Amino acid sequence: MKLFSILEESAAGYELVQRLVSLNYRVFLRELRAEGFFDPRKSYLDVGCGTGFLRDYLREADYLGVDLNPKYIAAARRKRGCPIG
Repeated sequence: MKLFSILEESAAGYELVQRLVSLNYRVFLRELRAEGFFDPRKSYLDVGCGTGFLRDYLREADYLGVDLNPKYIAAARRKRGCPIG
């Protein structure tokens, strides 16, 4: 089975690979914080949200995530309780 097929079937595997592959993950988040990206007064549309990891940083904001993979959407709802469609 190809890696991408495995990741399409496993939301947890997808999220783990996203974090491992993105060696600059912490730098990315630090830059977003420095730019004031995580502002609870704003509304966010996260297109291609995957498992909705940005929701972890936007708990107080108006957030909507969308993704084509229904397994990722189900995982985001289950793991983060976020409004994702």
